Amino acid sequence: MDHELLIFLTRTMILFWTDGKVVTCQEKIESVDEKNKSIVFKLFGEDIDNQFKVFNLIFQAIEKNDGSAAIKWSVEYQRANEEVHPPYGYMEFCNKCTKDIDDYLFKEEDKAKNYEENTKKKEIRV
Repeated sequence: MDHELLIFLTRTMILFWTDGKVVTCQEKIESVDEKNKSIVFKLFGEDIDNQFKVFNLIFQAIEKNDGSAAIKWSVEYQRANEEVHPPYGYMEFCNKCTKDIDDYLFKEEDKAKNYEENTKKKEIRV
């Protein structure tokens, strides 16, 4: 993994809406497993620490037979007490981010295909 990317990821501040309120937290990379293509992010900060003893997001790329990959997000958490609700809002946030990334990547893939098609057409005309 690119070291500059790791440095960026360890310094990020996350700000998002969940359960009707703004949540801020920091994240750091807890571990990278290149063999299993997974990264464990530890989320922490006042909003997280008040509700959870442990809060990790686990990102794993699972290769498919066609050369593409699926991304699996898992949430590992331990509530600070029984009054704290499960982190459904955080999971919804991860789901939305993943969909937004998919949309962006598909648009970029379509742009690349259109560019290749236009380039081939120009080559044929010459």
